[in-house]
Amino acid sequence: MIFNYRFNIVDGEEEFKMVKEAMDNPVINQFLFYPRRISKAEIPNVPYGSLHIFESGGGEKISAYLYEPFPNKPIVLLFHGNGEVITDYFDFLMLDLRAHELNFCVVDYRGYGLSEGEPCLSAILEDGHAVWKYMTENLGIPPQRFVIFGRSMGSIPALELVSVLKNNFAGLVIESGIAAFDKWVDGMSFLIRQFRDRY
Repeated sequence: MIFNYRFNIVDGEEEFKMVKEAMDNPVINQFLFYPRRISKAEIPNVPYGSLHIFESGGGEKISAYLYEPFPNKPIVLLFHGNGEVITDYFDFLMLDLRAHELNFCVVDYRGYGLSEGEPCLSAILEDGHAVWKYMTENLGIPPQRFVIFGRSMGSIPALELVSVLKNNFAGLVIESGIAAFDKWVDGMSFLIRQFRDRY
């Protein structure tokens, strides 16, 4: 998959390779990601709630929790922040959304919660597309029901996903989003090239 990381298609395979090298560099990832694991026993049994485990774009299985007490009402699709997992949202956000008759779905990226694999930037972008495909195609939920919500690090997959979807969703919420992601990737690409050329 060639990502839409600048909100337009990366220009050719060579640029894609350079961008992916910056995004997935292990040195960068060890400072960027703080994954937490949980067990299935930690997922509470909530009426109208269901745990979903499905294939990511990279072959590993990722997890999402769908809480849908209000059929045909909007679903807030949350891409959480760094160091967070799906169970962090059961106590407050899920209850607040229920009070407003909104449904809720939160996704764990690769390496987080119950999801397999290791996190890297290209993986969380793939995971955003994987959950969208699973929800809209496998479960058959109409795209227009989803309000996409990116919190902190989750703003990256949220913004990348909506840039591809165009207007085929209900809304977008960004909380504490990461600004100028394209400049960050360009800067990392330059540093990695410098490091590679020296060593």
